[in-house]
Amino acid sequence: MGITVKGERSYITIKIDGEVDSEAIEGLKTQIERNKTFFREGKVLIRYAGEGMPCKALNEIIDILSSIEYITILGVLTEGIPQGEGNAIVIKKTLRSGQSISYNGDVVIVGDVNAGAEVVAEGNIIVLGSLRGLAHAGAMGDRSAIVYALDLSPLQIRIADIIARAPDHVKNKSVPEIARVENDNIVIETFSHGGIR
Repeated sequence: MGITVKGERSYITIKIDGEVDSEAIEGLKTQIERNKTFFREGKVLIRYAGEGMPCKALNEIIDILSSIEYITILGVLTEGIPQGEGNAIVIKKTLRSGQSISYNGDVVIVGDVNAGAEVVAEGNIIVLGSLRGLAHAGAMGDRSAIVYALDLSPLQIRIADIIARAPDHVKNKSVPEIARVENDNIVIETFSHGGIR
């Protein structure tokens, strides 16, 4: 039970087994700080098994990893659905090209998703910044999922099994927009303070 770090062939796995308390997270933080060169410029896959891991703990682990230079978080693989604080994860960083986040709930990015980056969520995707990479909401077939961004300019957007590509023309100005499925098509609408227009 707890957190184990293991070097694989081309990436590092951080495995969370069962419940995680603040002591286990502090232990991981200490281990990472002592071995920063091991993690620097590495690729990390976070995976956890069992029920009941709060999203807060997962966010704390991602925050610890985000403090390392040039680290790439490949994704979050979950075998159980997190409990306790809602099934959402908040990523407080910009995703660069080559980075990917995959989660079995809602994903909120506080930052940009650059071209070449990818966000996959079983629920909704909300980007408090520019979305220029690939976004796949409702990844397990939920057509009611949405993609929202302050600047919605993805190369490709998917909701459930429906795919839309970016238009050829460039937008005159960036406005908050929301993408959702309507009549088997993805529609993108301006999102104002009063809701969808």
